[in-house]
Amino acid sequence: MSKPASAGRMGAFRWQGACLLAACALVACTAGQGASSGAASGWIQITPDMAGVTLSDVTPAGTGFEAVGTALGASNAQKGEAFSSQDGKSWMAAGDEPFKDATLGAVAAVHEGFVAVGAGGCSLECGGFRTWFSGDGTTWAGPTAATPLDEARGIGLAEEGSTIVAIATELVDPSVNMNRGRVFLSTDAKAWTDSLSAYAMAQASPAGIATDGATGLVVVGSTISEAGTHNGGAWRSTDGQSWSGATDDGSFKGALLMAVVHGPGGYVAVGAIGIDGAVWSSSDGATWSRVDGGAFAGSPLVDVATNGAGYLAIGRGATGGAAWTSTDGKSWRSAGTIQGSEDMRFVAVAIGSTASVIVGGAAGTPSGVVWLGPLP
Repeated sequence: MSKPASAGRMGAFRWQGACLLAACALVACTAGQGASSGAASGWIQITPDMAGVTLSDVTPAGTGFEAVGTALGASNAQKGEAFSSQDGKSWMAAGDEPFKDATLGAVAAVHEGFVAVGAGGCSLECGGFRTWFSGDGTTWAGPTAATPLDEARGIGLAEEGSTIVAIATELVDPSVNMNRGRVFLSTDAKAWTDSLSAYAMAQASPAGIATDGATGLVVVGSTISEAGTHNGGAWRSTDGQSWSGATDDGSFKGALLMAVVHGPGGYVAVGAIGIDGAVWSSSDGATWSRVDGGAFAGSPLVDVATNGAGYLAIGRGATGGAAWTSTDGKSWRSAGTIQGSEDMRFVAVAIGSTASVIVGGAAGTPSGVVWLGPLP
């Protein structure tokens, strides 16, 4: 999800991420051969009490962090889980009663506190955009539904001025995995309206959202044709209501854009083309160019964060989770060996005021794992 000066991928590990892992299973992932190696990384693995939880997102919260995910409850019904930390090392679980029969896809700080988005009705099959609100990150209220009987799943959000803009996906045609993008708006993090004018995403799977903090919002993801062909996509808006598709230099063909952030030089998006990671840049969100120079061969990327001074991207390396840093979003350097990352799946990253955090877990095992490291 997009967070102020932080992570840009929103939501659970959706079909885009599954495609990236499948690609890595077919061809061994490398550690980004075009990126230079880093020294000792300074990253350590934290093993909080998150057994049975599949983490999906993390956001900075002052000197600490907030993380969300999903676990199995009674009778295998899904339930959301939220965690808070003051330092990235010690994590405390919030009460999960508000998250009963729900999944949590993303979390972000807003002017009044924190908002988590996801889906409800998960006693059987999840479906229906839902949100939860917390003033302090420890006590949560909700869920709130935007419209009755919708089948959307919230995957990310960003705050533009006094408006909170959340994005969601809704499955349209299961035979070709065709989704449509949905956009929901709120001014108080409690009452939501459906942005019915987001027709530009009618055949799209949004994955990440970011704002420049003043005049624009950008969503990235992928599109799918009637024949089932996937390509990267990006859309921009000045108000969260009306959206228009962006243009690219041809590098969106066959791509999956997973996350986007806004930094000093404009927008930076990460994702993959086949098994290779890729980075795109845009000054205004309207025109995009690939800028990584092939640095991430065999290493698909899933998320990116920025604190204004640097960037931190995560994805899949030769043996498990891997991370890279950049000062400009174009030239990237390996973050080095990350303790305990072998056979691990990195999902989301956030940059706090004094440290950075990566969340994920072992592939195929619902048990949340956290990595704590330096600023980029």
